[in-house]
Amino acid sequence: MVIRSRYFLIFSLIILLIASSCDNSSQKVEAKKGVLDLSQWSFTQDGNIPLNGEWEFYWGKLLTPYDFNFGNSQQKTGYFSVPEIWNGYLINGKPLEGQGYATFRLRITNIRTPDTLAIRVRDLATSYQLWINGRLLLQNGVVSDKPDQTVPQFIPSLASFLPKGGEIKLVLQIANYNHRKGGPWKAILLGTEANITKLRERQLALELFLFGILIIMVLYHLGLYLTRRKDRAPFYFSLICLAIALRVLLGGERFLMWMFPGFDWELEQKLEFLTFYAIGPLFLIFLVSVFPELRIRIFKIVGLVSLVFSVLTILLPAK
Repeated sequence: MVIRSRYFLIFSLIILLIASSCDNSSQKVEAKKGVLDLSQWSFTQDGNIPLNGEWEFYWGKLLTPYDFNFGNSQQKTGYFSVPEIWNGYLINGKPLEGQGYATFRLRITNIRTPDTLAIRVRDLATSYQLWINGRLLLQNGVVSDKPDQTVPQFIPSLASFLPKGGEIKLVLQIANYNHRKGGPWKAILLGTEANITKLRERQLALELFLFGILIIMVLYHLGLYLTRRKDRAPFYFSLICLAIALRVLLGGERFLMWMFPGFDWELEQKLEFLTFYAIGPLFLIFLVSVFPELRIRIFKIVGLVSLVFSVLTILLPAK
């Protein structure tokens, strides 16, 4: 019973830490028809704001701020609700697929702050360029209208800037030929430089703390198994912790991608999927080793399904 209680407490700690790492930004104001009015928003009192709502949408075009200057008019495809994938968006009655490219545009007005602002972008599927007031400040991968020239990349980024005249103009290019889903699927966050930087540092510190705890548990339980090999429960538990630790590095702030920007995107996606498929069967095997009476047929079915998905993940491209 002591061993069972110890494992229960460890699992509870892992779940608590993962849950606390979620970004719970409040949302009170949304963009309407390509304009986000912040006259009722205070960065000091209300904090960071997700740039959610209706952005101008230009499908099949890679436009820059220059294309909107000097009275140049561009034919909009419509308005796109961010964050969302563009799969299924109807153009002339036909739904879009995941592959393609587009430009999004948002104007933010009535900004009430003298402070330096910062913008935080996580994953946009799967390459992007972001201009803020005419300056290219953020980029992930290589954006192109040609599949063989587009390079995917997932690295959360942030950039600082000064708003001009209480207004910000954003132009965002996204191209995707490597993932089943395309588009701005994660919220883009705007706030003061201090708040945005603090948020990223807190998220990164929490994930690295969780990673460190998991690695310690891997080594500890592996040591227990090596000293008493008849009991395989510690070995299976160490494998579970190792899979979760790897997912911590691959997800969230994607620390592994941040440390190694040239890390192959396709391999990173496969590892992220494989660790997910491995956790379930490993957990069931661990349960059977601790509770031998739990030998249920459904466990074999779960293991077989996970094996099939794992083989497909290894053999097929990420998209």
